[in-house]
Amino acid sequence: MLATNSIEAVTQWARDFFERALKEDKDVFVGLKDTVIPGYDGVMKAAVTRVYEEEFSTRFKNQGLDYTYGLLVR
Repeated sequence: MLATNSIEAVTQWARDFFERALKEDKDVFVGLKDTVIPGYDGVMKAAVTRVYEEEFSTRFKNQGLDYTYGLLVR
């Protein structure tokens, strides 16, 4: 996703994703494929995690929902 979108677009996607989960009262499992390309490794995870922690963690907790991140391999 980051290869074709700006970090701002990825951040907005994360916000929309978490908002939808709250609206639909659903737990979230995010699985991203990290890579070894310099300057890219972990960027997606960091962006999504930052949005969750800074903007959504309290709301998820208050609503009794969970957020889980998992690394996709191959």
